[in-house]
Amino acid sequence: MRTNKPIRPVNNTPYPTWLPFEEIKDVVVIARAGEIMERLPDFIHALWVVQGYAQSQIIGSPAKAQSAVDVPQTTAAEDAEAGLKELEKVLAFSADESDEQIIAQGAISWVLIIKWGLPLLIQYLLSRR
Repeated sequence: MRTNKPIRPVNNTPYPTWLPFEEIKDVVVIARAGEIMERLPDFIHALWVVQGYAQSQIIGSPAKAQSAVDVPQTTAAEDAEAGLKELEKVLAFSADESDEQIIAQGAISWVLIIKWGLPLLIQYLLSRR
């Protein structure tokens, strides 16, 4: 008989709990410089951290899942620019503002960041066949 138990504990690899400024900066700098392929390991790792954090803001943790989220309908080109602009908004906040202050302002569209980043990750994975 099958059970709905996870294969491994849910808390084994939690989402990042901090606002990942350094990883956001790495993603923006590498993408804006057009150096994704040249710096792929650094880019993918930073994107993975940013995406995990964004997912925690959109969906919540597995123990505290939130309801469905509205996803804006955009084109791939719009997603690329919008995703980077959202990450740049985070970088524009003052270094003396806490993660909670930035998040509480609700100024960041984590959905746009995921819409931009996830296809990049999928594209990379598919190219590795």
